[in-house]
Amino acid sequence: MSFEVHDRPGVARIPPSPDAPPLAGAEVADLLVTRSDGDGTTTLALSGELDMTNAATLEELVGSVVEQQPVSVLVFDLAALRFVDSTGLRVLITARTLMAERGGRIEVCGPQPNVRRLFEVVGLVEHLAVRA
Repeated sequence: MSFEVHDRPGVARIPPSPDAPPLAGAEVADLLVTRSDGDGTTTLALSGELDMTNAATLEELVGSVVEQQPVSVLVFDLAALRFVDSTGLRVLITARTLMAERGGRIEVCGPQPNVRRLFEVVGLVEHLAVRA
């Protein structure tokens, strides 16, 4: 996996993948993931942008989190996530499937208005248990 663990426990910075196609005229942003655990719940707080440059790495990270220990609820805190594209949506849908296979569930909380609107447009608000 290509993410850097910071000196703070539970924090990883996911830089853009070197294999990702270049985005013409666009600045590529990092994704910061902060993990916290408690009572069968793991929360991944995402900060930055979730797009085709880092979605695959986040998907690997989610898989490893779920495999490492029993998790009944996986919460994605999106309060600091500025942008998500279709590849980011795929990560959340895959996480939902992975958790359901293990008898768990995901919750998506605090998305900014533009991110929440995307969930509404594509019909994922109920599917992903999106809450304010």
